[in-house]
Amino acid sequence: MASAGELDSASSRKKVLIITYYWPPAAGPGVQRFVKFCKYLPEFGWDPLILTVKSGSYPSIDESLGENLPSDLPVFRTKTFEPFQVYNRLRGEKGKEIPVSLIGIKEDKRLIQRLSLFIRANWFVPDARKGWRKYAVAEAIKLIKAHNPDVIITTGPPQSTHLIGLDLKRRCRLPWLADLRDPWTNVFYNKFFPRTESTKRKDKSMEDSVLKNADFVTVVSSGLKKEFEDRSKGISVIYNGFDEEDFVESQSTKQAKFTLEYIGNLKPNQNASGLWETISELLAENASFKVDFKLVLTGNIDKFIETDLTQKYG
Repeated sequence: MASAGELDSASSRKKVLIITYYWPPAAGPGVQRFVKFCKYLPEFGWDPLILTVKSGSYPSIDESLGENLPSDLPVFRTKTFEPFQVYNRLRGEKGKEIPVSLIGIKEDKRLIQRLSLFIRANWFVPDARKGWRKYAVAEAIKLIKAHNPDVIITTGPPQSTHLIGLDLKRRCRLPWLADLRDPWTNVFYNKFFPRTESTKRKDKSMEDSVLKNADFVTVVSSGLKKEFEDRSKGISVIYNGFDEEDFVESQSTKQAKFTLEYIGNLKPNQNASGLWETISELLAENASFKVDFKLVLTGNIDKFIETDLTQKYG
């Protein structure tokens, strides 16, 4: 029989329903952020439940991330509709995986590609994961009735996840925290898309509604806080970081060569042409540097940056 103290401790614990599209085996900083939240939240009296997709479309995979999860963490998966797949059929690339934020940027625009890009820009609002919304809302309502969570958290991108939170806020009246890891309407790739004025207004209205109705907002940088704070009830920065326990047994080893490493994604607007040119000049001018130098790029590299590097520097 449980003691009075144990019963009191159990009754004081709270539950949080976390709604996220990206979850192991998906990889990336957004996944790691909430994998680690779920690892440490129980220490503060919060027991998480996860709602995610059954078969998502992920730009990168890391099976090992699942090893960081508590064995008793409840994870609920629901089906989704990916309009992204229709887009790929139009482009003649059925079944191809492409990072959603980079679809069609800076491509050679044949008529069918221009048409598909217009659809991408004006139908997939706020993003190409919008097809998950109705399935997630229906499943979340079941989970709320069954598990009675105290708080709902949505994290995006995809920003359509926050529309799920908005629907639940209006229907269930639970406290809702929206975690925004990237800009929304101001995200860099929108300037590459042929978005109509109507689409821009619709997207802005969605962004404003989420910020206005969320009980609290968290972001990953002071820049995002500045962008959103005048439209939110309350906002705080929770920076992305690292888990010290992941490095307890790690040992640094000296590289045989002078190694310059970039860790992260390189998107079309992040081509460090000045750096590449400087490295190229050093390699041409200094034979010993050429032998001793190693450049390592770790992450998803935009194919146009990759082609540019290969053509110029081999």
